[in-house]
Amino acid sequence: MHLTHLSSHRTAATMVRGFFHSFMAGQAESRRLASPLQPRDYKQLLADNYDTLSARFVSCLFPILLRLTHDNFDEVAADMRRRHFSSSTPPKVLLRYACSSKPLYDTVVAEYRRQMSALLGGRLQPVSEFRSAYPTNESVQRSLQADPAGEPIAGNASYSLPDGGEAVPVALAIRSVVRTQMQSYVLGLSSGTQNPSAPAPHQPTIYRLMIHAWWPCSTMPRPTSRATISKCSSAAPPSTPPISRPSWTR
Repeated sequence: MHLTHLSSHRTAATMVRGFFHSFMAGQAESRRLASPLQPRDYKQLLADNYDTLSARFVSCLFPILLRLTHDNFDEVAADMRRRHFSSSTPPKVLLRYACSSKPLYDTVVAEYRRQMSALLGGRLQPVSEFRSAYPTNESVQRSLQADPAGEPIAGNASYSLPDGGEAVPVALAIRSVVRTQMQSYVLGLSSGTQNPSAPAPHQPTIYRLMIHAWWPCSTMPRPTSRATISKCSSAAPPSTPPISRPSWTR
């Protein structure tokens, strides 16, 4: 079956998981920690970043989620001006707005807590554990094929799924996940508290992150082509103003 669309919930959850894996990879390289990391290393990294991690998370994912859930950026910008959004807007409000719906917001928050729980236990969540928590994409494809209109979905127009989610094109899903991982990796590199100068990104790490960025949200085998991966990550990730410490997970 040719995979053309992915669940927005599974894609967003993959972005959340990717943030934690990539940020911790950047932190480990910034502090020159020996690989593989031990449970005490993960716990120490989490403790050192605990007060600022959620703010960095929202700052990283806010613009990428906006692109995933909205078609027209001009309309989004105008709507945000009407709502008087600014750098002082509570992160919970920003995240809810970026998710566009409460079910998707609930998915993001639940996955955030799940990743935090894994780190508190001294580990990163393995792919097998992540994949078992979400429906397979075959259900998305069957739902799309059952469309009585029989028309393909253009752009990232929404398509309701039986579980209340929406389908997004594969290319958009991959770009969203890859941008999240690359931006959070660089953020982790530049946030090391024990290294005065941030090290340069490590090419093997970048390659590994780009290979594995999208795989958790797919039911397909792991990608192996450099060319396929590079197509989906050519655009630079958007930026967002600094955000004060959020309370959206409390």
